[in-house]
Amino acid sequence: MGTIGNRFAHALHYRGVMIRRHQIFQNSTLFALGGFLTVLLGTFNLTEAGEIRRQYHSVRALGMGNAALALSYDESALFYNPAGLANVKTFIFQLPIEVVYNSEASKQSSNITSLITKKKSLADVLSDLKGKDIYFRTLLDFDSQFGAGGYAPNYALAIPFGDRNSGFTLAAFYGGEQTIRFGVSSAGTQLTTESRRDHSLNLGLGFPLAQGKWLLGVTAQQIERCDKPSDNISVGKVTNLTDAICASADLRKGQALHAGIQRRVAMLGGLRITWALTAHNIGTLKFSRKSGETNPVDVPPEYGFGLSLQPKLGPIRWLIAADLRDLTKTHPDDTSCKTNSSYSCWKKRMHLGAELGFFTIDESSSVIAFRYGFNQGYPTKGIELNPLIFSKAINLQYAEYQVETATLYGTPETRKALRLSMEF
Repeated sequence: MGTIGNRFAHALHYRGVMIRRHQIFQNSTLFALGGFLTVLLGTFNLTEAGEIRRQYHSVRALGMGNAALALSYDESALFYNPAGLANVKTFIFQLPIEVVYNSEASKQSSNITSLITKKKSLADVLSDLKGKDIYFRTLLDFDSQFGAGGYAPNYALAIPFGDRNSGFTLAAFYGGEQTIRFGVSSAGTQLTTESRRDHSLNLGLGFPLAQGKWLLGVTAQQIERCDKPSDNISVGKVTNLTDAICASADLRKGQALHAGIQRRVAMLGGLRITWALTAHNIGTLKFSRKSGETNPVDVPPEYGFGLSLQPKLGPIRWLIAADLRDLTKTHPDDTSCKTNSSYSCWKKRMHLGAELGFFTIDESSSVIAFRYGFNQGYPTKGIELNPLIFSKAINLQYAEYQVETATLYGTPETRKALRLSMEF
């Protein structure tokens, strides 16, 4: 009996040693990867790169360098990777309200308000904006059916059926976003305007295969877009800004199909490594333009690869994500890189980030989370707060990031994103 007992004790000891070694190896691998990403990101120094615009940016992703292809587990999966819908475990109905603005828009808010309320004339406001450039984007659906100046929030819905390994999830997103940029030259003689508006209905399906080892998803999109590129106007000829801003009558229809997969890596299971592949605008997103129109331009297929790590650390959640998007370098906002294989062209398609969350609520949220990353080679940061602690009925998110806009100065523009979401 003593011999058997000794052997049993020895076996338990050996098993304990192996488990500890495995945990040490996993933790060492995690910290090594985190350190590698930090060093890699710190070497980025990008200049004179134009912004690559895409519809719908998750504020959570923006705080993490806009990396989400292998992490999208909520309604944002419709736009990043629909395979992530298969990981939605609870019913979601959201009314998100979101604004994105640059630093100058924040400083000039009183001038903008005075113009809207007609307390100041357009000429006076333009005079105050000499040498200033204002950027503003809102995730609100401006539509004539709500009356002049009316708007309505977007709607997001996700309904899971069955369990994670054998069920499926249906999701929908309805609404739009409006982007406006205008600036006045230092001499006060030229006004530069730019406007873009999207209105879309998105329907998605996500489902697992092979007991949840593979996740597949698809999004069908009906989209209406207006895109008025940058235009220079003599300030003396400007009587109002209405013509420079996209209206309902300027929208042109198009259809798009997006698909994606996610695969959990069995090796180093404690790190929960997932890789992802995406294909957006399958068959090309084509718009029904009127004769003679050149905008909005058609968008060719875009392919991406993503990788994420989601180690389990008790009440703490640590996420690391990396995306490489537009692998064929055919995005219409960056045609110069189509035949250019320089490192700079690849860096601007790289998105890297991390999140540290405390007291997890579900797959996509914590009571409080801090984010950091790099987008287009520039640092990003963000924070999320769920003040009700055990519920996401009220969700607050903030992100700050930089992006190159190919201005004459070749300097990055700092933008801030605020999101308030009510979930039922």
